[in-house]
Amino acid sequence: MSFISSIEPAKLRQLLTGLCVFSVIALVGLGVMAKNGWLPSTDPLSGEKRGWFGRKLPKNASSIWNSLAAPMPTRCC
Repeated sequence: MSFISSIEPAKLRQLLTGLCVFSVIALVGLGVMAKNGWLPSTDPLSGEKRGWFGRKLPKNASSIWNSLAAPMPTRCC
C-alpha cells in the first residue's frame, strides 16, 4: 500500500491544488526576476558580470551565482 493511496481523496486534491498554486507563483516570480534583469548574468560583449538584483560584480569573481565563493586556484607551473 503506497503513501498516496492511503490519503483521502479530498486531502489529496487539496494537496495537489496547493502544489499547483505554489508552482505557478514560483514561476511567475522567476519570470518577473528574469524580465527585470535581476538574475545573475554575464554580458557576452563586454564580459561585465552582474549578480543577484543587477549588482555589478568584479571581473575576477569566480561565480555569478554565489558572489561569496572563493576564487579558483591558479596553476603555478
